[in-house]
Amino acid sequence: MRRFLVCLFTLTCILFPLLAQEHQLVGIWVSTDGKTTYEVIDGFKANSGAVLAVESGVETDLGSWKYKDGSYFMQVGWYSYDVTFVTEDVMQFGRDAFKRSEKIEETGIVSIKTDEQAFIHTLGSYSWLDGEDGKTVLFRTTFSNDSGVQEKFSSDGTLYELESWAIGSGVLKIGSTTLVDSRVSDRYLIGLDQYDNFVVYKCLGDADEVDRTSLKNEREAFLAALTTDGWFTTNYYSGPTIHRFRPIESELKGRVVQTRDNELYSWSVWEYSPGTGTIKVGYTTYTGAILVGDTIAFVESSGNQEFYRRLPGGENHRFTVGDVVGVPLSETNIDKISSILNGQFQSGEYVYTFDFSDNKLNGYVHKFTTEPFKVIGNKFTNNIIGNSERLWAVEDIVVFDERNVLKRDTQKVWLQSISNEESEALQQQAKDASQSFLEKHVVVRIRTKDGKTIDVELPVSSFSDIVDLTLLVE
Repeated sequence: MRRFLVCLFTLTCILFPLLAQEHQLVGIWVSTDGKTTYEVIDGFKANSGAVLAVESGVETDLGSWKYKDGSYFMQVGWYSYDVTFVTEDVMQFGRDAFKRSEKIEETGIVSIKTDEQAFIHTLGSYSWLDGEDGKTVLFRTTFSNDSGVQEKFSSDGTLYELESWAIGSGVLKIGSTTLVDSRVSDRYLIGLDQYDNFVVYKCLGDADEVDRTSLKNEREAFLAALTTDGWFTTNYYSGPTIHRFRPIESELKGRVVQTRDNELYSWSVWEYSPGTGTIKVGYTTYTGAILVGDTIAFVESSGNQEFYRRLPGGENHRFTVGDVVGVPLSETNIDKISSILNGQFQSGEYVYTFDFSDNKLNGYVHKFTTEPFKVIGNKFTNNIIGNSERLWAVEDIVVFDERNVLKRDTQKVWLQSISNEESEALQQQAKDASQSFLEKHVVVRIRTKDGKTIDVELPVSSFSDIVDLTLLVE
């Protein structure tokens, strides 16, 4: 009898986990209200895996599941409960009931540790849904087959982020995330990061093929693309930055002008060296550059990559030195100089205006900034003065708390505060001056015997408008 009981106990210990595992958790589960979907996926070890949660078909979250001691446990976001099976295809998780909508069947599963090349091919063949933030993702190769750019888009199709990815020794790195193990199929890209957290991408469909233009092999085509319209980069804190590469000294050298909210933020010199095949932007020298679809990638000798995205809605205008108005800063060109410097200019937080004297050979450059102030409650608030609660005056000095001291002044100045109406009138004048300079005209340039240059602007915008041109001396 005792021997029979021991055998029965042993048989129960073996069969009970098997009976529990008949209710396989792997599959796609939908809540009874249809708002929540859990895609429960096998992991890299037995009896554990990842969970992709989708709320209302939009918001996504990641979790994990485990099978231990005859029961399933699942954690998604802030929720973690044991899973109770009502039937094989109905489970209870927390307060919600879920019904299995389908089993997960993956084909073409490739592990990064067994076949890197097949893994990379599958990775780049599809577009993906990032389970962490619900963004659409494309993996493009750039300078080598095992590295490239991850293009991430918001639900409305606008670019959200550009990050680098690379593979080496069975490890996939995406941005700052390192996946120590990963596999890919026609349904999922699943990885395990260095903290044993799952990373899941869901396949959305085939990726579009894009054209590729290399600076090394197609210099003219690449530089033409670089100087056409503009590019932008994204930043979570500062928003988009617009980058305009413009040739200035030659077709191989110019300036890249960076603007934010239509204001000049920064600028630097760019130059391509035919001798070395490198391109320098500011203080950084890039050993290579490539255009992949609408994304430009620059690479340093260290392997670090920099990415720019084509600015949408451009006129597809390639800028050349023909678009540049170059004027030597000489007395003989003073009329042209004063014409170019007419209007209002901006750099950083300052506005600049150039006032020329009657002979236009001298004048003043004004540099100024304007910020609003408020007095609310017991505080004076202003970006220049700061936030102050006390104001003192002694002799010709005024004091704002411990933040600022100003001295009354009587020196000759050209700038003064004006009313809102007057400022709007000046703003319109600045717009008119800017628009007038940006309008294209055919100019007849005359150089006189004394070395003076005279530009005569014709009332046409293109040479194609001219049928005949005759010079008359009266």
